[in-house]
Amino acid sequence: MANELEELPNPDDKPWSVVTGYKRQNTNICVIQTGLDTTEPFDNEGYVIIPAGGIVEAKGVLYKISAEVILEKASPSIAYWIEIIDNGNSRASLALVTRPGTWDPSKQGCYRANGRRTLNWVSSGDLSGTAGTSASFSKTTKGKYTTPPLKKGWYLVQLASGKGGGGKNDGEGKNATNNSGGDGGKPEVDDKIEIILFHDGKKVYTGKVGGSGGSGIKGSNGSSSNSGCGGGGGCGDGEETAFENFATKAIEGGKGGKGADGNSNFNSGGNGGLPGLDGNPGGSVSNNFVTASGGDGGKGFTRFDGIPGGGGGGGVITGTNIINSGGNGGNAGLSGLHAKEDDPGGYCYIYPITE
Repeated sequence: MANELEELPNPDDKPWSVVTGYKRQNTNICVIQTGLDTTEPFDNEGYVIIPAGGIVEAKGVLYKISAEVILEKASPSIAYWIEIIDNGNSRASLALVTRPGTWDPSKQGCYRANGRRTLNWVSSGDLSGTAGTSASFSKTTKGKYTTPPLKKGWYLVQLASGKGGGGKNDGEGKNATNNSGGDGGKPEVDDKIEIILFHDGKKVYTGKVGGSGGSGIKGSNGSSSNSGCGGGGGCGDGEETAFENFATKAIEGGKGGKGADGNSNFNSGGNGGLPGLDGNPGGSVSNNFVTASGGDGGKGFTRFDGIPGGGGGGGVITGTNIINSGGNGGNAGLSGLHAKEDDPGGYCYIYPITE
């Protein structure tokens, strides 16, 4: 029948037995049987397929996958484990469940509260519901880390990178108006991933928590209410967070804010720099052969550091024998890469997956 496992009988001491001379109570045989799982399930477009031929032990009984088993996922986006259901008469069947059960050292397998074993495998997808109420490990400040030894079983690892730009106005500083320099951009966005893994109780994991970018510097005021002000600097980029071979995305820093124009059609506020580049200076005008320049663009440092550009300088305006200078653009915020080791940044949480 479809989706049924065939029980493999234990060896006995009958002379016609294939394994003559071994009794059911033989200690070595029991050790080999305990926890055995040679099944090879895999995902296939909304279905879980368990090929024929694998052998699994549950409560001291060996079962063979006598024919290919195909199980449909009720929700392709959810992670599923496979439990073994004892049907009696030396037969068993398989079903998808959303929890793996708890590791039982005496049985060398994960068993659910209903007493059924789950195979040593999980499908792709997100965990249904929540994991354990308290984390077995947590790290919430920038820096490298090593996890303590964890108990054997299934875990959910949650990672978040440090925050960077990409939020409102792409982290851009405000355009300066009313003789008030533009505010610097603030990091608002991070990247998050979750990983479901089985821990063997021996391995110690390593990784790092990435830092958040710094806020951009406020642009400076113009020299008068008629002169353009500097745009604010963009925020710094957010650093990736890593756990073994898994890593979040680094978040690009914000753009620098554009400098404000002065009260003249001939004046032009400088554009803010793109991430990693300086902002542009404000425009200039001439009056009675005297040239007045706009403020300097804010510094973006280097693209290699992933630091966003600062705001452009403000424009200028001239009056009778008066020259008003535009304000300078604010500098960019520091990259999360350069944040202090103990500064807040992303995070890593490790939760046991329970019933």
